[in-house]
Amino acid sequence: MPPGQEFTYTVLAQGRLTTEDEFGNIVLRATPAGAVVHLRDVARIELSVADYDLVGRYGSKPLSRYLPCINFQTPNAIEAAKGVKKLMEALKTRFPSDIDYQIPIDTRSR
Repeated sequence: MPPGQEFTYTVLAQGRLTTEDEFGNIVLRATPAGAVVHLRDVARIELSVADYDLVGRYGSKPLSRYLPCINFQTPNAIEAAKGVKKLMEALKTRFPSDIDYQIPIDTRSR
């Protein structure tokens, strides 16, 4: 990744670590002289839920539970977004005539 690029890592633990402080105490590197780099030294640590509930609405209209699609940021977000748009255009040719898609939020750099 390019310098300065932020990236989110997901950690699944077996219940042994339960607080942000416990995760922060993970040792990433130790030198023979005794210097230690902990996870808290190089990362922002946040605990969050394992899955996200979402209610699909566009404006004031409810969506089918199968339609909402979220593309989370990746290191290659611009290429991924272009790929999603290309795929949706290809899939649109197979939609029934009364079905369409929209991309209401696009946070990529323009």
